Amino acid sequence: LQATLDVFKELNIEVVCTTDAQSDANKEVNDLETALALKPDLLLSMPYDVEVTKAAYQQYMDAGIPVVFMENASKDFVAGKDYVCVTNSDSYGNGKYAAMLLADAIGYSGTVAMVYYDADFFTTNERDRGFRDQMANYPNIEIVAETGFTSIDVVGTVADGLFAQYPDVDGVYASWDIPAEDVITSARSIGRTDLTGVDLGDNSAYMIANQDMYVGTACPKAVETGKIEAYVCAATLIGKEVPTYLCSSSQPVCYDNVLEAYE
Repeated sequence: LQATLDVFKELNIEVVCTTDAQSDANKEVNDLETALALKPDLLLSMPYDVEVTKAAYQQYMDAGIPVVFMENASKDFVAGKDYVCVTNSDSYGNGKYAAMLLADAIGYSGTVAMVYYDADFFTTNERDRGFRDQMANYPNIEIVAETGFTSIDVVGTVADGLFAQYPDVDGVYASWDIPAEDVITSARSIGRTDLTGVDLGDNSAYMIANQDMYVGTACPKAVETGKIEAYVCAATLIGKEVPTYLCSSSQPVCYDNVLEAYE
């Protein structure tokens, strides 16, 4: 977000409001409707749930306000017609790097489990696909469980059930860092100290730096992504055509490069 705002400031683009739905699709709908009343020239937004939020975005399209999506868009909207484009990070690459790091952490042999976001959300769907595809390259590693969640509020319960069934699993993948933290809390409750997670945030970076539970992760280059989002918006505002899909790179993160990656 900050990288996007910095570019907007540099280009004299006024931001009339910013909102955070906090992973709540209904709150996002309310935020979108409130922002629409400000009559912006363009909307940059990430849909948390494409179905729940679809009607709210349609109001912008009906009003002739260009929409740039982050990460995801409803399949009912046509790129280049209903909306400008989708900007994303290399989600498939994130999943692939996560599998590579996890495989290395367990010595390329053993069992792993997945705790994944069970919803139609392109970013996490692609991460999960990349993880599965890469794990298929390791004949001595078996994915013994794929446990889905539809709300981050239930991840702890989901993880408790996972460890009750597979207390000796060698590693666990989670679709991003916040649910991974709940998986780690559950693992600690049964005395486990050797699991891994995916995605980079304050807590996961701290654990990687301290070689504590989170031995490695994969993450998007958030600053690069934020700048791309801002320049797409700027180009749209001055009438330039832009590609309907733009993707920034991702990177693996471990103890050796965590400080550089965090910056």
